[in-house]
Amino acid sequence: MPYPDASFDRCVCALATHYVADRPAAYAELHRMLRPGGALVVSTQHPTTDWLRKGGSYFDQVLETDEWQSPFGPRDVQFWREPLTDICAAATGAGFVIDLLTEPRPAASMRDRYPDDYAELLRRPGFLVLRLRKLPVIPLG
Repeated sequence: MPYPDASFDRCVCALATHYVADRPAAYAELHRMLRPGGALVVSTQHPTTDWLRKGGSYFDQVLETDEWQSPFGPRDVQFWREPLTDICAAATGAGFVIDLLTEPRPAASMRDRYPDDYAELLRRPGFLVLRLRKLPVIPLG
């Protein structure tokens, strides 16, 4: 990224990390850009959602493909499916500390407009959110 070290107090990465082939490198770059004491909020697809949908072993890292409909016709979109342990390890391996891990439930406002999706998201999580911290530097001596 074209930013100097320690450029930001806060960063947000919304629903993008599962598209990145080298997630440890992406987390390392986000860690580099944050100031000590800064926070990164990451949201991603919940690892059980795609495992239940696609099958196979939950513990494998797998490059998956979904077909998305676009105004130009169907498009293949690839993403990485990996277990929660690997998601967390990519972040902590880059130097982050997990400050909060949450599996958000659907907003009540979704109930009337998308009742089937709302009911499903109450049964099975669709997303995962991590708040990660870059620890402050503690001077020695």
